[in-house]
Amino acid sequence: MDQNLINFMPINRIGKLFFNVEESPVLYDFNGNIEHYRGKKVLINIEKHQAISIVPDNFLAVTNGHAFNLGVEIFEILFAITPTVHKEYGNSNGTEYCVDLVSKDRKIVFNNNGYYIKNGESDVSLNSNLNNVNSNVFLNDNFYDEYHPFVRVHNSLRSNRSFYIEMGYYRYACSNGMLLGRKTKITFKHSYMVTSFDVIRRSAIEHFRRNKFNMTEFAEKLWLLLSTHVSRGEMRKVSFDIFEKVLIKVDGKKREILQGQLSDLVTKYAKEIGENLNAALNVSTDFAKLFEESDVPTSSLQNLPMIWLNKVSKKGFHLERYLGQIAEIEMQVMTAKSKKEISLED
Repeated sequence: MDQNLINFMPINRIGKLFFNVEESPVLYDFNGNIEHYRGKKVLINIEKHQAISIVPDNFLAVTNGHAFNLGVEIFEILFAITPTVHKEYGNSNGTEYCVDLVSKDRKIVFNNNGYYIKNGESDVSLNSNLNNVNSNVFLNDNFYDEYHPFVRVHNSLRSNRSFYIEMGYYRYACSNGMLLGRKTKITFKHSYMVTSFDVIRRSAIEHFRRNKFNMTEFAEKLWLLLSTHVSRGEMRKVSFDIFEKVLIKVDGKKREILQGQLSDLVTKYAKEIGENLNAALNVSTDFAKLFEESDVPTSSLQNLPMIWLNKVSKKGFHLERYLGQIAEIEMQVMTAKSKKEISLED
């Protein structure tokens, strides 16, 4: 299967990281006496008879299976369809688990004439919603693009991580991901004010019912970007602007490698989409993948392009002023010293 495309795996084909969890007191040997370590308990994978983590006594263990099922339930509430799985991943003992749920039948489709939304109810055309948008779109011939909403579920059976559910979009052609931010995310810290999984389930469902998922709003923002011309050089600067703080943490040699990789991405998306802000956005979401092995969480990397999208699609945004503000951003980032380099000088 092409790794650049969204996967649509049936949900019954996953579950290798699902297991029941049992709790047990933490015991230790003190001068031949077995003592109970107070305030802590150990979580055990029942199927493997394996201790997987030590957590506080008030830690509410949510199994990966329960977390997954809740994600499916929320997706069905939002989109009135059973999802499929784009990707599922976790660590070797299952204490970290993440899954992205999508559907090939819930999407926004763009072409040279506009867009339509397939949301299970009706298709929304460009002309009925975007009367004030510039019709001179800067697109390549025979342009076609799809964006699929997804629900991400992240579970942890370790005390220093949380259980959360959030939402975003994947671009079909390259599986670039963007997360929508706070209003479409709910987080539960296992050890704080959560008494049962049913409390989590009811709170999560209420949160997503209250914060309705608006596919039309997102489509309008993307069409506005497709309608806004920028040069390839300006597309580069957008990514330097979005990832400025991340790039500055990287040492100089690695930064130069990333700079070269960014050049390749600009060429790719300018040819694929056109010279416009939407191509610049996709350069940044693809560029984010190059940082996935850094100490910056993937969710944070996928949030940054969405923060930028919300900024440039606001009413009253002044493109020329913005481009002037970031005119020197690449040079500033490339000449900045990382903390590691500063410490070596000291």
